[in-house]
Formats: sequence, structure tokens, C-alpha cells
Amino acid sequence: MGIIQGIHKTTYKSLLPLLRQWIKHNKMLYETWRADDCPWRYNERALLSVLAGAAWRLPNGLAYEEFSNSKRKRGRRKGTYKSYSGRSDIYLVVGGQEYVAEAKHCFSGATAKRANITSRLDAQLKQARKEIRASAAPNQRRLAILFAIPYVRSKQRSEVADLVDCWLTKIKEEVEYSYLAWFFAFEPYTHQVGKWIYPGIAVLIREVSRRSR
Repeated sequence: MGIIQGIHKTTYKSLLPLLRQWIKHNKMLYETWRADDCPWRYNERALLSVLAGAAWRLPNGLAYEEFSNSKRKRGRRKGTYKSYSGRSDIYLVVGGQEYVAEAKHCFSGATAKRANITSRLDAQLKQARKEIRASAAPNQRRLAILFAIPYVRSKQRSEVADLVDCWLTKIKEEVEYSYLAWFFAFEPYTHQVGKWIYPGIAVLIREVSRRSR
């Protein structure tokens, strides 16, 4: 089996062009680096750069990373808030709409079909939601982003496609998101570090209102 890629959405459609381009960028890096390296083995900032690059390739698309932004937190008195200067992970323009987002990344074990993978992913996505709700963002829609990178044991090479399929199915059934996109490459180049195989990456995006949990 070679490459598996796709997008699953709920009722949202506005970010589909961005996610299609994000998949293309991961494929391009995979084919350029081959088995020597892969973009999904790195940290949050590196993963965001692939998403930012995808935005720049869209018509009138924009991206800007790691910038100062006005935020707010609850005051001592009920119903009051205090403003402060903070930082946001990424600003995006897609299809004429502005977005501001907080992102997290998480390595996720996919070594067993019965493994509980969603509790950790839920916790990371919840933290991203908490952080983006603090953003003032008067003219932007807020996004919580989670890059999820599954890994399996090298001795499970023959099972990796089935394990990834099970991993994705659990996310679709148990995690609340607005968009889910993924790119996995099993052949001819499968990235391995020591006893672990890292077959690809998924990104979960959830639109967040200030009052949502």
C-alpha cells in the first residue's frame, strides 16, 4: 500500500482549500526527503510552517506565525475581564476570511487496535481551545489546531496500514472537530527512527467561539 490521504469535515467547508494544499505539501516533502526524513517528526513550529506554506499557495492566501496579540482573562469580579499582551501561533487568510489560531502537537501510539488514543488528543485540543478563547480577535474566526502523529513498532510494519486505519476511525468516532485531514505514506519510503515507524500525520481543527468549552 502506498499513500493514504483525505479530509473529513462536519458542516464546515471554508478551510477545505487550505487542507487540500496542506496534504500536497506533506506529499511533496515526503517525496523529496524520501526515507531520510519526514516533516511530521518535528515540533509544533515546524508543523505550523507546512500549514502556513499551504496558505501562501492559495489565491490571496496569507499566513503569519508567532506574533504578539491582545488577549484577555477573567477579572476578580464576576463578568469582568482584564486585557494583556500575549502571543498567537498563527494568523491565516483563506477565501477572504481571517483566522487566528493556537496549535498543539502530539505523538500518539497506534500500536494496538484497542488502545485508548483519544483521551490524550482530546486533552491537547481542549488546551488549544482554551488558549485561543483568550484571544481578542475582533475580526477573525478562532481555531484550535492539533497535529497528531501516530507511531507503531518496527516489527508491526506489515500491520501499519490497518493500525493507522483503526487510529483514524477512533478519532472520527470519538473526537469532536470541525475538520480532520491526513496524509500517510507506507511505501516505497517509510520513515523509521530506531524501533518506531512514523507513517504520517493528521491535523484536527476546531472552530471555537469565546463561550464554547
